[in-house]
Amino acid sequence: ALSARGVPLASNQINFSLLYRKQGAQATVDYCRDRGIAVLGYFPLANGLLAGAYGPGRLPKGLKGATMKKYVVGGVTDRGVSY
Repeated sequence: ALSARGVPLASNQINFSLLYRKQGAQATVDYCRDRGIAVLGYFPLANGLLAGAYGPGRLPKGLKGATMKKYVVGGVTDRGVSY
């Protein structure tokens, strides 16, 4: 829609961190890189978890703690890395 109006896309912001690589995120990064579009990762430190501010047994209260559960529940990334 933007390109049809002659407006180039300058950047794309996605949830992207070492702990959270949602399926398809790397494909988005690759697509943008090939087209000269900057990718901005939000929550690059997993809401403070990678900075040591929080941990599995000490999550913040409220909405922030609820959204951080995806980082500490455990699982396997799309590249086979366990967390």
